[in-house]
Amino acid sequence: MNTIRNTAEAIAELNSKGEELREALKQAIAALPENPKAKKISSNPRCFVVSSKDIFASKDNPTMRMDVFFHDFSKQYQTIIAIINRTKTKKLLDILGNIVIEGTVRIPTGETLRFHPAVIEHVAGLMKNIYED
Repeated sequence: MNTIRNTAEAIAELNSKGEELREALKQAIAALPENPKAKKISSNPRCFVVSSKDIFASKDNPTMRMDVFFHDFSKQYQTIIAIINRTKTKKLLDILGNIVIEGTVRIPTGETLRFHPAVIEHVAGLMKNIYED
């Protein structure tokens, strides 16, 4: 009976630690920097302007990316937080690691979203800190 109780307590502790990790990740991601190349329009905070040189192919952006999501870091961070919210704790770091490696995520609608290299770099930094601790 003690073994079952100890196992149940260990599982409860792991779940608690997993929730702590989940919350810490969400807070850290929400605090990541905005795209410095996307200038917000003061009259409408949901709108921004991006230079055409940042939209067309370059070293940092190897393919032309005209979709708003790619340049809107806050929307990408919100997407990652939504993924964190719906992912089981034991798969959480695998999913985030895959986003860092692949640079994309497939959402429930079947659409594949591509993340900006700077967002991937920010998330990779968070992942590195988790694995170093």
